[in-house]
Order: sequence, then structure tokens, then C-alpha cells
Amino acid sequence: MVWSHDMTGTRGVRLPLSESQLGVWFAHQMDPTGRAFNVGEYLVIHGCIDPVLFEAAARQVAEEGESLRVRFEETNGEPWQLLGPSSDWSVTFHNMMSEACPEDAAVAWMKADFARSVDLLRDPLVTWALFKVAQDRFWWYHRYHHILLDGFSLSLVVRRMAEVYTALVRGVLPSENGFGPLHLLLEDEAAYRASKQLTDDRDYWVNRFADPPEPARLGHRPPRTHGSVLRTTSYLAPSVMEGLRSPVWKAGTSWPVLMIATTAAYLQRMTGLHDVVVGLSVAARPNPITQRIPGMASNVLPIRIDVRTAGTATELVRQTSQMVHQALHHQRYRHEDLLRELRPSGNEQILLGPEINIMPLGYDVRFAGHPVTAHNISNGPVDDLKIIIYDRRNQQRVRVDFDANSELYSADELANHQQRYVRLLEAVVADPDQPVSRIGLLSPQERHRLLVESNDTAVPIPATSLPALFEAQVHATPQATAVVFEDTTLTYAQLNTRANQLAHTLIARGVGPERAVALLLECSVELVVSILAVLKAGGTYVPLDTRYPASRMCMVMQETGASVLVTDRALRARDFLHSADIVIIDADPGLAEQNAADPGIACDPEQLAYVMYTSGSTGAPKGIAVTHRDVVSLASDPCWRGGDHERVLVHSPSAFDASTYELWVPLLSGGQAVIAPPGELDIRTLEQVITQQQITSVFLTTALFNLMAEQCPGCFAGTRQVWTGGEMISPPAIQCVLDACPETAVVHVYGPTETTTFATCHPIRPPHRVQHTVPIGRPMANTRVYVLDAGLRLVPPGVVGELYVAGAGLARGYLRRPGLTAGRFAADPFGPPGARMYRTGDLVRWNSDGELEFVGRADDQVKIRGFRIEPGEVEAVLAGHPDVARAAVVAREDRPGD
Repeated sequence: MVWSHDMTGTRGVRLPLSESQLGVWFAHQMDPTGRAFNVGEYLVIHGCIDPVLFEAAARQVAEEGESLRVRFEETNGEPWQLLGPSSDWSVTFHNMMSEACPEDAAVAWMKADFARSVDLLRDPLVTWALFKVAQDRFWWYHRYHHILLDGFSLSLVVRRMAEVYTALVRGVLPSENGFGPLHLLLEDEAAYRASKQLTDDRDYWVNRFADPPEPARLGHRPPRTHGSVLRTTSYLAPSVMEGLRSPVWKAGTSWPVLMIATTAAYLQRMTGLHDVVVGLSVAARPNPITQRIPGMASNVLPIRIDVRTAGTATELVRQTSQMVHQALHHQRYRHEDLLRELRPSGNEQILLGPEINIMPLGYDVRFAGHPVTAHNISNGPVDDLKIIIYDRRNQQRVRVDFDANSELYSADELANHQQRYVRLLEAVVADPDQPVSRIGLLSPQERHRLLVESNDTAVPIPATSLPALFEAQVHATPQATAVVFEDTTLTYAQLNTRANQLAHTLIARGVGPERAVALLLECSVELVVSILAVLKAGGTYVPLDTRYPASRMCMVMQETGASVLVTDRALRARDFLHSADIVIIDADPGLAEQNAADPGIACDPEQLAYVMYTSGSTGAPKGIAVTHRDVVSLASDPCWRGGDHERVLVHSPSAFDASTYELWVPLLSGGQAVIAPPGELDIRTLEQVITQQQITSVFLTTALFNLMAEQCPGCFAGTRQVWTGGEMISPPAIQCVLDACPETAVVHVYGPTETTTFATCHPIRPPHRVQHTVPIGRPMANTRVYVLDAGLRLVPPGVVGELYVAGAGLARGYLRRPGLTAGRFAADPFGPPGARMYRTGDLVRWNSDGELEFVGRADDQVKIRGFRIEPGEVEAVLAGHPDVARAAVVAREDRPGD
């Protein structure tokens, strides 16, 4: 179609733009591609078409439909639309029969035309083309700029085109013009905007959204630009459509309302939000006169539904019917106007996530007796996600399109959403009286992937204790270096001897199986010796952080029943108000005279190894009881093999469970535990010890890692792996380290103390480019993870749920707090009989790569930069770490879920 060359802005009728057109006009200016607002479709006409008569019909329809021959001009920044003549209107005819594949050739032509950028002031805004793809099959392609027509108008044009062509073939006059003039549509809108009805509509919507809820958005990636439109298509089986009408009779409404209700239910299940807003596309033409005028008038209504108040699908449909009925009474008040009312200061306000567009538009038309099959190409740009339902009423199955912004969704994610949506719809149809919250959304394949494939982590765990494994390593490599601390070096044999001597001393003081021994020591050789000695004596070590106030230390010792305290001369003077039997490890002359042989105390793998105290989600200190088997499971992970953890830096306070990794991973594998120097742990000190001691691996809290990445990223150049976790990681910080240290892997790790240090990890190796979200990865060895909703049901990939952790590393529970243990450690419904799982309180989701992404906390816990501490502990926890304190982080307690 081409415009007459002599047409100018002074000829033709000049009209203002409608509010809907103005929205498209300004949005088009922001579209860098110039084609986002191209809309259209093609109709397969099942029969022979006369191209000459078809073009004659097109000329008449263009003459009748004024919007088809509109062009635009701009005066002093104000756009106008002008009506031009139809004399030069034409339909290009393409006989594709000479092509190897006529249909493929036609599709290629249409794609090229649809991808064409459009200048609203200069370019043709309409393209019509007729393709002959077989002797008895033609395709009619019609493409428009969305500023001209909405979806409702497309159906008007199609029906009129079929009427006129059929009349010309039969040699009779077509019926009178089925369209009204465009100015009536504009005048009707102007009258509305000057009426009391607009005020009433505004009041309704402003009151309805005086407290707008969080948009229920399914996409999780922030868009860098407005992406292209992804589409996935499915068709509802006839049996489903028949069933759709069964439950709606009970609800007293129509099947489109059931589709809206299903959309609300799906958004609730996918996001966990109960106050859901569904965008509903409407024609916004309540006046019968305007329903005969092709043009752009459509609107989007925010339908707000509280899914919590509806138990069953039928109840939800009834509630949705009421909301839709009310909204349609006020459908002419534009969505853009509502946004302006809700953000008078200019602050961003988003009401909508996904939208639904139900198009029960009659395409039961015939071109001189030949039926058609319609194929939509595009309905215009998509901000987030649009669910489009086509009911053509021409014996075609109901089509369901999911159109999505490619910046927010991948093709797989979109297809999965559509499959789950249809699955939910089928379940609602099958049993409308069942609770919506109990409808399963996972396919058998998804369930298998989440339960079995994602948790295929089993590796052999030695059925023995920590002392037995350590002693086996001593026998294997007695002269190998075990511990390095400043100028002191101990071999495995020497470390074993000193630990045995202290163990015999502890046994003489009554230490036995699961008897608690408190340790008040800075990071030192004596600390390593003491931990080994307590375990060799059969006891349970209870590390005390030297920065804790005396009252907390006293509470820990009383709760654990620790009757022995191992300390050193530097800390001996502290008054704990506790009658403990004190062993001063560096001032007891009897230690050197003790028996150096292994005590030979039998130690069961299920026996307690240590109790560590953390604030936890309740805010009250609680002792987490960890067994030998838990630690052995951690140390058995294959990820430690290969020499990357040959020299591990020990710098975390022993009261934080990063020390579990720092000590036991090297000591049970023949590596070296390199202890950081005492005193203030600033960044320069860490940098020096990492470089001078040739550290091969280190764990750093997220905040400390970020600081070091900012100030000295190259200090990790000699390391093979840097493990970090605790709060939301900075992708630029990781990228900075990877760029500065091309031989170093950064491992983003997650794990509450209750799961023995680490539960999941995500290795990142150069030359990998870090994305905007860094996953917490996949479960580690012998660990199972589940992402569950409030009903302990598996949620689909991409859906936020609470993280539960199960497996061999799960702690026994909270010492002497059975109620709290029962509340956080529950029976594992997916594991073997007797298995338990830990409720972390952390919100996560599975991404498209099958890895977990951390989202946030499920509770209202007060955090300081991602970790939880009690108000009275702040100064004690942060004291002595100036750089770390500046980041509000200490060794381990900042990890999500701790």
C-alpha cells in the first residue's frame, strides 16, 4: 500500500489524537528499533481468491475505514492525524508457486516487512499483501502500526473485508458501510473526559489503589533494554473448553472470568503474593456507536484480587467476577491517568506485572464461501508478560499465547510458565471445588529433576569419628606439616602428640563422651591442639568468642554444662563467674609429662563434636549441636580434592563455623592449616599472610571479600580458590578478582551453622563473565535441598520459596531446646524414612541453569548488612576488626540463614 505522492498536511481532515494514541505516540519515540508497535496477522484462506477483486475490496474497506488511511504530522511538538484519500491504496500480490516452499517464502517476506522500522511522520503505516501459496490456498497478510488500530479493530476490518470481497465475487453491491467515522470515536472520548463519569471513575480507581500492592511479576532479571517479544503457543483441548463452562455455571459467570481467576491463582502460586493485580486488556468502547469504528481505544484495567479470601476455585471465580464487573463499569479511565494520580511527585509506581487479553473476536468469516484460519503475528510491545486467549469462534481450538519481554524471560522459562498455567487451568476445570493452593503445578519430569537430579549428591562417608580420621592421617604422613603459626610449625606427628597429652589431662579431669569442654583461645596452635584433645577424650568442644561479654560466656558454659575451661595465660584473668576447672594450656607444667599415646577412646560418629552458639532467627543465643558425622560429611566432599585446599588460611574465630572448614578440611586430607597472626585483622594483614604464606584457599565473608576486591584484588593471585558468602554478593567485586587473578576461582557459598558450614556452592572460574545475579549454586556432597511453599510443597523452577536443607551434614538440633529444634528441624517428606530437613528461613529460587539464587529472608529479622546479631552483642562482635567492622561483618555470622 502506498500513499498518494501529492498528499500533504493541508489536504485531508486534521484530527487530534486519542488518549490511547498519544500513549503509543510517546512510547514509539522511546523505541530505539522503531518497530515495537507493529501489529498484525495473516489469514489462511482455504480456497481460491481473485487478486483483482481482492484489491477492489481492499480499496473500498480503506475508503470506509478512515483509520486505515491516517497519516501524522507534528506542529510545535503536538501531533495530529490527517485523513488521506484511498485512491492509491493497493494490495501487493505475490504468487509464491515458483518457490521451492511457497509457505516458507511467504513467511520470510512477512518477517522482513514486520521487522521494518517505521517513522510515524514519513513512512506508510499499513501493509496489505496477498500470497498464493497453493492452487486453493491464499494468505492475506495485514500489518499496521498500533497507533492506528487495536485488536478489536482488527476483527472489524477482517469481517468487513470478507463481506465486501464476497459481495464483489457474487456481483452484488456490498452492504452499507459498516464503519462509523473516526471523528465520532474522538468526540465520544472528548465528551467522556469532560463528564462527571470520568471523575467517578477516577475516584473508584484511586480508592481501589490507595495502598497499591507489590506487582506480582514472574520475571526475575532486570531489563537492560526493552527486549524483543518471545512467544510460546498452545491450544486448549475441546474437552477443556467444554469443562470450562461447567464450573462457571456454578459461579454464575462466564468462562473468560474463569481465565482471569486462573491467572490470579497462577500469579499467587508463582510469587507467594496474595494481593494480586492482573492487567486486563479491554476495548474500552461501552458506546455501541464506537464499537463500529476502527481505531485505537484499548485500555488496560488493573484487576485487584485477594486470593487469600477464596479457598476453592469456584469461590475465586465468584470473587473475580465481582472485581471484573466493577472494573468494567469504570473501564474508560485510562491506566496512564491512574499512574499519574498515584505518583504526583513523579516517583515510579508500577501496578501491573503480567496481563491477560481475552479476545473472543468473531473470525467465523468466509471469503466467497472459503473459511479462514487466523494467525496472529504480534500485538505490540510487551513490558513483562501477556497471556492472550484467542477464541475465533470458527471451529478453531482456543489458542493460548504467552508473549514475554525477552529481557525478563528465556524461551525455556516462558514455555514452562505456559505449561504450568495450562496444567492449573485443567485442574480447575476438573475439580472447581478443590482448594487452589493444593493444586500441583509440577510435571512428573520437573518433580524428578528437583527431587532426584538436583539432589544427586551422595558420596561415601567414612563411618568413623574425627579423631580416628585424623590419626589415620598421622600414620599416613607423620612428618608432613600440619599447622603453621608465625614461626611455629608442627608436623602431623607433633600435633598428635601434643593433642594426646592434653587429652589425657582432660580425661583425668572427668572429660568423657559428650562432656562439654569450653575453649577460650585466640586463633593459635593451642586452639588446634585443644580441639583435637577434647575430641580424643570423647568430649564435645564449645568454642567461646573472646570478644563476647562475660555474661554471655557464663550463660554458654552453664547451658552446655561445661565443667572444664581450656584457656591460656593471656586470657586467664577474665572473671566468668563460673566454677569451671581451668586448664591453662601454655602454663601447665604437667602437660609435657602426660602420656603421648592415643587415648583410644571409642567415639561414635553420631556423638557430638562441638556446640556453637549463634543468635539465630529468634534473636536469642542458641547452641547448635553438631556431630562427628556432620563434620566428616563436610570433609568428605570431593570438591576439596586436587590440591586447591593444600594450605588453608585459619582466621575465623573458633566460635563461628567457618573454622570447621578452615581446620578439618586440611587436617583430614594431609594439608596445612595456616593460622593468621593475632591482633587486629585488617585487610593489609590478610593480604600479607595470603601472599607470604602461599595460601591456596581461603574463606571470606561477603563484606570482607568485597572490601578486599575493591582495595587489593590482586592479593588473591597466589590462591587457587577463594570461598565467600554471607549476604548478597557484589558481581563487580567477583569480576574484579577474576580479572586480577586469572588462575583463581571464586566460589560463592551458602550454609547456615545448622547444616555444618556449607550447604551449597557456585564456583566461578576465569574467563567467566559474572552476571547481574550470582547463584548460591547446587547442593554439596550428601546434601539435599528443597524449595518449598508454605504448605511444604515443591515450587517450580523460577518460583520463590523457602529453602530447606537435608542430608548428612544436618546438625542434631539445638542443645537443650527441644521446642525450638522441633520448630526448625522437621521430618523430610521427600527423603528416606527417618530423614530430617532444616528450615533455613531463607527465600530462594531455582534458576534456568538448575542453580539456587538467594532472594531474601522469609521473616522480619532485623539484620545489619545481611547478618543477625543481638543489640547487646554488636560492640563485642565487631571489636578488634576495624576494616571488617566498617563493613559490619564478622567471620561467619553474616551468612543468610545463620
